[in-house]
Amino acid sequence: MKLCDGIHLAGSGFDGFYLTDRIDCNVYVFETSEGWAMIDAGAGRYPELIIDILQSDGIAPSDVRYLLLTHAHGDHMGGAAYFKQRLGLSVIASEAEAGIALRAIEQEMGLDVAKDVGFYPLEYKAAPVATDRMVSVGESFFLGGVGLTCFDARGHSPGGLCYLLHKNGKTALFTGDLIRHGGLISLQDVPGNNLEGHKDSIAGLVGMGVDIFLPGHGLVSMQGGQKHIELAARELGIA
Repeated sequence: MKLCDGIHLAGSGFDGFYLTDRIDCNVYVFETSEGWAMIDAGAGRYPELIIDILQSDGIAPSDVRYLLLTHAHGDHMGGAAYFKQRLGLSVIASEAEAGIALRAIEQEMGLDVAKDVGFYPLEYKAAPVATDRMVSVGESFFLGGVGLTCFDARGHSPGGLCYLLHKNGKTALFTGDLIRHGGLISLQDVPGNNLEGHKDSIAGLVGMGVDIFLPGHGLVSMQGGQKHIELAARELGIA
């Protein structure tokens, strides 16, 4: 589903646009001069549905060259091994989340808790995946001539990242699960999830002037995206 020139939504679960598997996160792709880059990979139960959306949008799956993980919870990284094997893409993540994705231990990922509350079916397994490139908070880099900057998203997970994309004179922020539409946050009883971490990470996003707001679940904002960050900051007593 095309969101704007060069950015598409290729997957989304029941708490978003329900384009693919019910437990998928929002899966985005953006265009670079070397092909397309994917943000998160969904849960991996039915990844072919994401492939179908890419094709229906006129994007050849073989042109997807990179996968950037915001964090290694199952609904975001479970499909990474499939896409890496099928498409030969390079996986990019923080060092902490790369380790979690490689080990794929249920307790470390919070899968045991999420299964207990019914988010995942009991038989769900997240396939481990190796990261090809590790990036860190504050790092700026280019993929096919497109600039990105990593921002802290710890608070939701041990080493989560937001990715700020600079494209066509605008900024788009892929927030992972740090902030949702309306400034909502998600506090869970899983490793690395805590209120103080949310506050610290969100404080680093205040006043950035984000144009396009692209969260890991739920609705997106194609203009005035900074307002969702400021709402979260105000509710948390940051701004």
